Amino acid sequence: MSVFGDGRILPQPDHSSIVVNLSTGYRRENHSWVLGRLLRDFENERHDKGFHVSVFNVQNRDARWDWINYSGVALMMVQCLISFFPLILYGNWVVPLVTVVGTMLGIFDGALPQWRLEKWSARPDTHKTIALCRGNGSQHVMILVSTGKCYDLEDLASPRVQKAPETRILLVILAVCRCVLLLVVSCVTEDCWYLFAIGAMGLVHNLIAAGASRSPSAHGFNLSPRKTFKGYKVMKVLQDLEVHYPRWGASLLKIFFPGPLRQDEEDFWRFRMTALKRLQPRPRRSSV
Repeated sequence: MSVFGDGRILPQPDHSSIVVNLSTGYRRENHSWVLGRLLRDFENERHDKGFHVSVFNVQNRDARWDWINYSGVALMMVQCLISFFPLILYGNWVVPLVTVVGTMLGIFDGALPQWRLEKWSARPDTHKTIALCRGNGSQHVMILVSTGKCYDLEDLASPRVQKAPETRILLVILAVCRCVLLLVVSCVTEDCWYLFAIGAMGLVHNLIAAGASRSPSAHGFNLSPRKTFKGYKVMKVLQDLEVHYPRWGASLLKIFFPGPLRQDEEDFWRFRMTALKRLQPRPRRSSV
């Protein structure tokens, strides 16, 4: 239904967040599933109280395997091994046939090029600094500083769907194969408990894999910690961030403080903005 509708097979992010360009102050809602999961898993690992702004240098790399990948391969081997028991004990070849074919269909489905096209639908090799957070009231802010070997994360937040021409055809073929497999399963009258056990094992693993927290490298990001600003006063943390990294704190100010500020806070930010304008180089007049 999805691929014949908006043309996407990657799900929408299950963790709401926003992306802020710290050079321009522009913000946008995040529609990238991988960025949403990156922030969710980062927040799940932090248990300190207070407000935190964590700065990272970021590069993109091929996703590294973690325990989810290895356990998935091990589970498929165990499932295939269990399916051969009816063949060895009773000569029932339908159970191993259903298990092996079903496993192969799942592997083919996950190997579609469309997944990678949607996951990394952005310009490569850019130099941008963005902030990733859940908005006003959030406890954690991730600042990702691109080192040049990274996709444009601002683009990634609003991906332009790239549709591989063969995706729809392949998905129709896979759907037909699954329907045929379902008809074969409905005809199985002996040794059904083996198929039930195999399916239950796969279901439990899918539930765990879909909700488990994973490292940034498993998502395809190489993060190098740079500096962390933390405290119980959000304004104080943003002011410290602005002192160390000009314009970054000012870009986040309107997100966490959309209303009027106190007089001392107004004076601080007015002074910082005036200092930034003085440091900006003036455009040269062209000679006639």
